[in-house]
Amino acid sequence: MLATEAERTESLRAFFEPAAIAVIGASPNPARGGHRILRNLSGHFTGDLYAVNPNAETVLDRKCYPTVLDVPGEVDLAVVFVPAAAVPSVVRDCVEKGVRAVCIESGGFADAGLAGEALQTELELAVAGTTTRLWGPNCAGYVSTNPPLSTSFVVTPGNLEPGNVSFVAQSGMMAAALLVQILTQDRFRVDKACSIGNKCDVDESDLLEFLAESDGSDVIAFYLESIHDGPRFAAACDRAGRHASLLALVGGLSQSGAEVALSHTGSIAAGEAAVAGLLRQHGVLQVDDFMELVDLADPLSRLAVRGCGDSIAVLTFSGAAGVVAADLFSTRGLRLATLSERTTARLRELYPSWLEPQNPVDVWSTVELRGLERTIADSLEALLEDDAVDAVLFMPLAFEFFAARELEAFARLARASTKPIVAWPFGEDGPLAMWRTVLREADVGVCRSLSTAVRVLEALVCRQRALERTDALEREPPAPLVLPSLPRGSGPIAEDIAKRILTAAGLDVVDERVADTAAEALTAAAETGYPVVLKLVGTGLAHKTDVGAVRVALTSSAAVAEAAGELLALASSLGAEDSRLLIQPMIEDGVETIVGARRDPRLGPLVVFGMGGIFVETIRDVSVRGAPLTAQDARAMIGEVRGARVLEGVRGRSAVDIGALVQALLAMSRFILAAPPTVVEAEVNPLVVRPEGLGAVAVDALIVLEKEEGN
Repeated sequence: MLATEAERTESLRAFFEPAAIAVIGASPNPARGGHRILRNLSGHFTGDLYAVNPNAETVLDRKCYPTVLDVPGEVDLAVVFVPAAAVPSVVRDCVEKGVRAVCIESGGFADAGLAGEALQTELELAVAGTTTRLWGPNCAGYVSTNPPLSTSFVVTPGNLEPGNVSFVAQSGMMAAALLVQILTQDRFRVDKACSIGNKCDVDESDLLEFLAESDGSDVIAFYLESIHDGPRFAAACDRAGRHASLLALVGGLSQSGAEVALSHTGSIAAGEAAVAGLLRQHGVLQVDDFMELVDLADPLSRLAVRGCGDSIAVLTFSGAAGVVAADLFSTRGLRLATLSERTTARLRELYPSWLEPQNPVDVWSTVELRGLERTIADSLEALLEDDAVDAVLFMPLAFEFFAARELEAFARLARASTKPIVAWPFGEDGPLAMWRTVLREADVGVCRSLSTAVRVLEALVCRQRALERTDALEREPPAPLVLPSLPRGSGPIAEDIAKRILTAAGLDVVDERVADTAAEALTAAAETGYPVVLKLVGTGLAHKTDVGAVRVALTSSAAVAEAAGELLALASSLGAEDSRLLIQPMIEDGVETIVGARRDPRLGPLVVFGMGGIFVETIRDVSVRGAPLTAQDARAMIGEVRGARVLEGVRGRSAVDIGALVQALLAMSRFILAAPPTVVEAEVNPLVVRPEGLGAVAVDALIVLEKEEGN
């Protein structure tokens, strides 16, 4: 039984550093996967290698043993390629033999319907409470270059040189195919390529933790279709991100948001939005396709510095390229650096007299005047020494009349730089190869397109922000919070009770009063001041507008009396026995937003932000992050929502109190972390964010409970 994270991580060493391997299902038929696995291992593995097949005497001149129990020596790793129905028995034999690691490449388990799911459950039960780890099933194995090892029936590491990029793919054949393409294109060198298949035991979090400890991967790229344990995965990303850039392609999420939920938050904080927010929060750049995963891993693997701020200087030979780069920056959370007066003065001395320096720094005219070597070296030096510049995007034209020696001074500066330099050279094929070679040798991240170069910069910024977030939480971890007792039962609790509980987490709510009769409502309205809002609240009343339980803009006692009578009658027709009236002032000087929190069964506690109103679920212009939030997280969430531009003030309206909105999001984070497990979700819709200095107040609130076990 592996109880601790350290034990789980150490247990993976048997997969990558075994002293003895048994191939169970080794076949004399060259067309079979078991034959290819044994052949691959025979070509490079120097430890003890055993073939297991009850129906063959030898395979590849190796004696075959009927079962792993018949193997004379110890076995650290068993690679299994037999029919699915036979695998549970094989795994039980491995446990009895004391095999520490079992890689199952057979298919036909949870990937193949109910019967397959039952077989996979047998595998899990076979190793439960033991120290045997299972990899797969339904995978293509893995390849490691340090030390060299391939359990794959596709790839042999015969001529692989150790590298610093690792791939982890839930799809077996995709990991193998990508690795073959990388090798044949000579893009970069690989540390590990892992196909994890159905993940019945070893999963993405295990491998992240192991790669973080082994310290051989500077870039880790994932293809995932599910995340088993969101909080553990997030913590593993934080650890691995200390020394590696993280990339992810996530598939199969388009159906995930279709679950039934009582709140808007429950619907929108699912699937794509939740996973995207969790990845970004923990420094993982999400990509759109397989080749983008490869295209980004290449330049990131060559950068000596893989984290920076978002203020970018652009050094370009083309004004048009600079314009397009600036446009792309605006879509990726980057910005053009404002150059210091000192930097501008240095560039002015270099530039033609008629050209005023600015960012993007277009140097083509200067190249014609001063020559290539001095222009690009002096310009780069000035930009790197500017404190306002976090990174440099270099876009040179590769022509045959430029010589490699003219790049030497630039290369020396780049190699010594503590700021990342990303390049997109473009031009003639022959000279282009020379530029790429020189720049790569100078630790510059060389990209094959401008959009890739911008995404590399985005990855650097994403990682830097995640590091800052982790540091901030270590310096000031979330303070313990005790909430008032929640009602028993399931479903939505009454709005006024929900607000009282959320207030304990630090949320500001509108000044309101409760009334049981129309007379009490009139008194409350007079105390509040007109105009007022009148609501019917009670257990189980979630979306009150849908059932006609809200009256707004009531400007007189007569209007309040009439509305109170209607709502009390509605309560009787709805059978809402504990219902009552809620009287609030009508707030008209703010912007409606939605803040929410949800406990996701896979991803853990989540916080949601979007623009408020009844259409939030349809428009789905929202951002999601995992709890705990930092103030930086909250501001990033606000910045991601397109509609949030109205918070800055538009069409004569004043800018609103962003600081108060940040505090409201932090309050929702505190709430979901402190709430008991029976809390499924909570939502404030709307949270009215008022003009600067006036705060943000919850006008409506919802907390949904699930039924306690045993009740």
